[in-house]
Amino acid sequence: MPVAIDVETLPISYRSLAPRIVCCSFSPGSVVGNSDEEDLEGAIGEALRGEIVGHNVAFDMSCIATSFPRLAPRIWEAYAEHRVHDTLVREKLVHLGTHGSIEALAG
Repeated sequence: MPVAIDVETLPISYRSLAPRIVCCSFSPGSVVGNSDEEDLEGAIGEALRGEIVGHNVAFDMSCIATSFPRLAPRIWEAYAEHRVHDTLVREKLVHLGTHGSIEALAG
């Protein structure tokens, strides 16, 4: 079963385009925070074993790799095995196919 993920991070800045993760929401699942009581790296690592779905998921993956460098090989493996699905890219492709443009989506 695919797992939808969405990370929340520290603020993005010109010094940090892939900031450290504060928490991650999983669906199905729950919100896991980056604290001593919760194993955020473990929860994300487990999710990376299967299909991942996200909106602008490349940003989430870059933040995961920055926050948890040990997970980078799993991220690349998931991409190589076509197990990462981006709903933003799909939305643009559907809009392009039905309207002939993605101009209305820019912004």
